[in-house]
Amino acid sequence: MNPSNSNSSNLFLLQRLGPAGFLVGQDQEQQSGVVKHKVMLGNLPTCTCGDDAGHEPCVHLVFVMLRVLRILANNPLVWQSALTDHELQQVLTGHHSRTNRRSTNSSTRAGLGGSSASCRLSSGSVQRKEVDEDEPCPICYEPLAEMDLAWLVYCSSGCGKNMHGKCMRVWSQHQTKTLHQELTCPLCRCPWGPLSWTPPSPSHAKAHNKTSSS
Repeated sequence: MNPSNSNSSNLFLLQRLGPAGFLVGQDQEQQSGVVKHKVMLGNLPTCTCGDDAGHEPCVHLVFVMLRVLRILANNPLVWQSALTDHELQQVLTGHHSRTNRRSTNSSTRAGLGGSSASCRLSSGSVQRKEVDEDEPCPICYEPLAEMDLAWLVYCSSGCGKNMHGKCMRVWSQHQTKTLHQELTCPLCRCPWGPLSWTPPSPSHAKAHNKTSSS
């Protein structure tokens, strides 16, 4: 990935709807903004997009299986149109997840009902943590490594973790406009405060490319 470029993902995990439900946002860019679909894993996995009615799972189901639940693409469970109770339990408990699965994923699930007791009173009082080599964004689940920090934001009042600025804007829209809630970190659920991130200018990207190649 070119470190000067923003993440190319257009799929985002906006909300966990219980242990087997996922609200997935898809960025339609110039068409209609972010469209939301509910993915439900069960004996017959479904998605409200309706594209999963055939023999192949829709892109939203695949996103949940591959990115969120970290199942390898060559695992037949990803592509099956039906799951047994045993297979479903293994999928949801991480039995088939990749061995390098980051704690970010479990933190995201725990954060849905987590406490903000460890949050700092003032934003900016927590130091930014370094991005680990295989650390994914907790919203789009794409890698963060080698990303220009200008494209990232971090939780400055709680966990100090990084995420894509673009993803955080989508997350913010869902939390504040749809759920009418205070904007919080998708990982630790500490109050975020105003989100002021804007994409870097083309001149910044050009300068970064020049510095990286020298």
